[in-house]
Amino acid sequence: MKRDIVLLFFSLLVIFCAESSNVHVSRHMEPYMDISQICISGEPKISSEYAYVEKHDKLDSLEQILCNKPQIQESVYMHIDNTGYFLGDTLWYKAYVMRSDNFKPTNISRILYVELLTSDGYLVERQQLALDENSTAYGQFAIKDSLYSGYYELRAYTKWMLNFNVTEKQHNFFYHHHFYNKQCEKDYFRLFNGLYSRVIPIYEKNKNSENYENKWMQQRPKQRIYTDRTKLNVCFFPEGGQLVSGINSRVAFEATNEEGKAVSLEGVLTNGDSIKTEYMGRGSFLYTPTNEKAKAIFNYMGKTYSFNLPKAAEKRVEISSEKASLLLSIPVSLF
Repeated sequence: MKRDIVLLFFSLLVIFCAESSNVHVSRHMEPYMDISQICISGEPKISSEYAYVEKHDKLDSLEQILCNKPQIQESVYMHIDNTGYFLGDTLWYKAYVMRSDNFKPTNISRILYVELLTSDGYLVERQQLALDENSTAYGQFAIKDSLYSGYYELRAYTKWMLNFNVTEKQHNFFYHHHFYNKQCEKDYFRLFNGLYSRVIPIYEKNKNSENYENKWMQQRPKQRIYTDRTKLNVCFFPEGGQLVSGINSRVAFEATNEEGKAVSLEGVLTNGDSIKTEYMGRGSFLYTPTNEKAKAIFNYMGKTYSFNLPKAAEKRVEISSEKASLLLSIPVSLF
């Protein structure tokens, strides 16, 4: 009896070990099995390792396709309601966006950008239009009376078109002063050769509403105003608000450049005293005014600047403080 029990126990142990080894082998081989052989209830059962390998294979194949085949581009075509306009008119247009490979409505972009620019390249207005199922869009530009007459540019594009045929017009450092920063300068001289572009004449508003044969343009002024960026500004602030002739007074001053930023500098008065800024373009000095005109002379960025000191008064009450002492000076005159 005991012998039968022992044999039964060893038999169950052998069966259990065999099943455990089969499960281990199947789990170990699962990532390398064919996807068609791993199905439960008709749904594929893919391990995380197999999915990772498959995903990267697809990305590699997509990258290979983009490298070997030319990328699809888009083209914009537009119809406008006239060939020329007057100030105060409305420009109506209809746009079509097509694929360049088969000339069918595009399925890449869904937003169209339409711009109206002056003859100098400055943007007047930009519109964003949603394309319909046929990749068409409608819109209009109201040409304001405040604009100058001249030849304007009508430009249309999609964001996908900006990826191709982009160049930068050659220019030199002379144009740096015309822009707020370098990025604005790059945007102005960037050329998009693949965009839709059409030049449209816009004439001065005709005073006679019945006769439109007389068309003329008034050129906008071309002269630019240049500002001296090395200009120095110095303001003086006498203690008590007013200088008094013959009385030694403290005068504060502030020095700034053309942009209003504080500058540090040194100067000299006409009487030979040296002055300089102490902090953030500000300083002070002691000065005894006379009846003669006095100036402060500074050297800034290779240029010499002179500024008149405030005019001194003959009869005033002056209050000045020097540390803990208080000086009160009252000139008295008998009439």
